[in-house]
Amino acid sequence: MSITDTPILPIWLVAPVAGALMLAVGGHMMTTRRSEMPESRRRIRIANAWLMVLTLPLTAYAFGVLRDTDPREFVLVWTGVAGLIGLVITVAVVDMLNTIRLTAAARHRTLSQFKEFHASLTRPRVVVTANASHPRPSAHHAHDTDSDAARS
Repeated sequence: MSITDTPILPIWLVAPVAGALMLAVGGHMMTTRRSEMPESRRRIRIANAWLMVLTLPLTAYAFGVLRDTDPREFVLVWTGVAGLIGLVITVAVVDMLNTIRLTAAARHRTLSQFKEFHASLTRPRVVVTANASHPRPSAHHAHDTDSDAARS
């Protein structure tokens, strides 16, 4: 292993990329705060955005400024970068599991509504006439009318 006095990448390349990514994460965070979504999803995504905001400058430092002349600093910085990226991935998995939970709950609600709707269609219905004071003639009443006409 050779010790060099230069960073992995030049700072003029790392800084603009890190800055653009910071702006993108900040914009995503602001959009997330204002958008319509379940509160649990919003909290998870904002927490992940804050983790990314912490990860980006440390990663930029590791790539564009850090030199491997001090092995202790090199290991600490790269361990921090790896740990933060691990946390970002972990929170993304939590977001995925939360999305699965929310989808299952929505599917359950929709299925319950469908079953309720279906049950309402299959229930026997009572026919209500427009004028309830005059009942519909039954077969018995129709027979009486015919016999009345025959008597006359």
